[in-house]
Parts: sequence; structure tokens; C-alpha cells
Amino acid sequence: MNEDETEIDGAILSWSAVGDYPNPEMVFHLDATADGGERSVLQVKADWLNSGVGGSEIVVSPDERYAAVFHYSGQSSEGYDLFRLAPSLEYLGGMDDTGIGNPPVFSPGSRHLAHIMFEPRGFLLESGETDEDLDYFVLPDNRPLIFEMGDLRVQALPGSDIEVHPLRAHLPADLERFLAERHTTDEEWLAEQLTVEMEFVTDQVLRLRCAELAEPVDLELPITGPVVFDLSRL
Repeated sequence: MNEDETEIDGAILSWSAVGDYPNPEMVFHLDATADGGERSVLQVKADWLNSGVGGSEIVVSPDERYAAVFHYSGQSSEGYDLFRLAPSLEYLGGMDDTGIGNPPVFSPGSRHLAHIMFEPRGFLLESGETDEDLDYFVLPDNRPLIFEMGDLRVQALPGSDIEVHPLRAHLPADLERFLAERHTTDEEWLAEQLTVEMEFVTDQVLRLRCAELAEPVDLELPITGPVVFDLSRL
């Protein structure tokens, strides 16, 4: 799938792919001629097209001034490209990385765009880093037991760098007991059941819900450092 479109306030937003490997581009269209408006076209480099596109979705901000083209390969790679629609068509950047997740979310006042990318990286070692050379399901000897599951990415609008914050879970010290009580394995639980959902409460407060916690975690923007869910008492 190398194209998609949606309607917004009488105008048609669409994107399509042009060019071939290794330098493909995407063409972003805003066509308001049906209502007597103008037709705008913007063409940008899109290396992510080299990985193929399993699907896409155009997400429009509440004030209809921005649109993000969310794309995924279907092979554990995804990202988005962000555009300003008004007062003029403008490319505001984007990202593409290894991982899986849901489409990005705009804040109610269209001041931020947030996206969660799940990509298990393993347990933190005493150094505070994960060891990319280890099987990420191998339990380390050190405690506390903290697992890095992916990233939360936040971009302030109208345009700024994308802030990346690691998503981590502080797990029970006796993880084997915890998993046995749930009749699951470390690989199944860490890779498939340890999930996080996201929504904006206000323009400045982002709410995250971890599947294992009864209460959500509210984060005030801007966020500093990693986001850690405390599951240690489960």
C-alpha cells in the first residue's frame, strides 16, 4: 500500500509514493478545490518506503492544522511524517524505526504529538544500560529487575525535535513466581502482554495505562528521563 487519503473540512488529504530504491519520495496532497479552495502539493524524501508499506493512516489534529501520516511495514518497522496544513502546507519532520505500536496521538489543543514504539531491549544491567549482545529474556543477577520495553516519543508543535524517553518496567524480584501465577512464560509476557496505552488528558498531561497496573500514570510535559512503571509489588 503506497497511498492513502482522508477528508477534512471539505478538502482531500492524501499521500502517494514516487521514485524507486534507494531514493523514494512521498507526495503529500491537500486538495480543497471542490470547495473553491486551492490545491497544494509537497514532496519529501522517504527512506522508509525502501522497507515497503504494509499500511498507513492519516491522523488529523483536533484543530485541523496538522496531519501525521502513520506508516508501518508489517515487518516490525514503523513511523510517521508530520505536516502543517494551515496557514500553508509545510513538512515538520518525522521518524522511522524498528518496533511496533499504534498511530500517534495529538493533544486536545494540538500542541503536542505523542507516539509509543514497542521494541523489547532487555533488562538493565548494573551499568544502567541494556546489553544488546544478550538474549533480552535472560534474567540478570542484579536487582532491581528493570526491563526496557520501548520508547515514548513526544514532539511539540508547530515543530521541534522528537523527544525520546525509554519505557521501562520495574518488575517483581521473584519474576519466576510472578509468571507462574499467571500461567505464562517470560518471553510471552514481556513481548506480548506487557503493553501500554496512551491518551492526552490535557495539552500538558499525558496519561499512560500499563496493562498490569490498576491506576494510570499521568506525566506532565515536558518529560525528563525515562518513564518507569512500578510493578515490583505485584
